[in-house]
Amino acid sequence: MSEPEIAGKYLTRPQLAVLLGNWLRGKPYTETNIRLWERKGKAPPRIKVGNKTLYVSEDVDAWLRSQPRVR
Repeated sequence: MSEPEIAGKYLTRPQLAVLLGNWLRGKPYTETNIRLWERKGKAPPRIKVGNKTLYVSEDVDAWLRSQPRVR
């Protein structure tokens, strides 16, 4: 597995905030939103690497699919 392929699997907290915000509501969330979700246990699964919090893109996709749908 090459380095770019590995790096492409992971999102940082700021990247996740922008990605989810733009996709779900048309404007970015802030890191504070994501941290609050983490404290409440409502954020996608995360891993810690040193002092970095990372999210595996496949886990984020699975988390989104598992969320209840409002109709």
